[in-house]
Amino acid sequence: MHSKAELQWDEWPYECDAVTFLDRARPLVVAHSGRPETRKRFTLGHELGHIELAWHTNTIECSPEFTNIEMAGNSIEIATLEREANVFASHLLIPPAWLKPATSGVAHFNEAQAKDVLTHLATAEVSATAGLIALARTMLPGHAFFIGSSFSLSPGTPWPGERPLSPSARRKYLSKAHSVIEIEHQGVRVTWAQVYSPVEAPQLADHDTRTSTQVLKEITARAMNEYDSHSIIQSVSGVVGGVTKDIDRGWTAESIAAVVSQRISQNRKLAPLATDPEFGVFVVKKSAEVVSKRAQRAVVKNDS
Repeated sequence: MHSKAELQWDEWPYECDAVTFLDRARPLVVAHSGRPETRKRFTLGHELGHIELAWHTNTIECSPEFTNIEMAGNSIEIATLEREANVFASHLLIPPAWLKPATSGVAHFNEAQAKDVLTHLATAEVSATAGLIALARTMLPGHAFFIGSSFSLSPGTPWPGERPLSPSARRKYLSKAHSVIEIEHQGVRVTWAQVYSPVEAPQLADHDTRTSTQVLKEITARAMNEYDSHSIIQSVSGVVGGVTKDIDRGWTAESIAAVVSQRISQNRKLAPLATDPEFGVFVVKKSAEVVSKRAQRAVVKNDS
């Protein structure tokens, strides 16, 4: 920070964590000295974001912890600048590459695994809120983290409601989750909801050599005979491709099956497919095909 700006510490009775003056030859950051150390560390990363992001100009008053969660009362422009600075600080202090070994490819965590992940996260020495935002960013769809009325979601996870989240909306959301884990983390209580349920793999017959597309065609004929099978197959392919497009998340067949099954079940047009007895067969075959195809592409890429 000192190489980028003049830094001063002060105390005041307001919610603001720092003020950055960018309309000077050398930027000035005045930060609140009375905040916890983990919060101050994230605040400095946030202010550095304002300095480094060229389109951030003039004077900006910041409360990174507050704006990460609520953004209430801010103009759209200010809220956007604050989110951008939060993302900058999060990547700087908690790089995705540092978190991914603990989360990549894991769709469901038991309580012991969840505690291990949060223990690892605590060593980043940022606040619990800032850490959970970074953690959620690296995870597969289906993970929601709550601290009180605030929440952070992994990409592709259903939205629980407007911020700040009401107690009734939170209870309703958690009641529908596959599992809910309560963990003490850095002095606060974290509720970790895993939204998607694992798919119980059906026993596939040894002689069943059908592809997932062939199975899907049969399901469509039984469950949705009033629709054109080609359009249904295209729609399902769109669901699969849409949820698994970020290859870096380390998708496994299990994780693909869990998310795809949930998405199709919640899709008004495609939901009848999920009621067919062979829907699980399709999901398992499709998930295995996606993983196999990506592995083959990786081999070709490495050999070239």
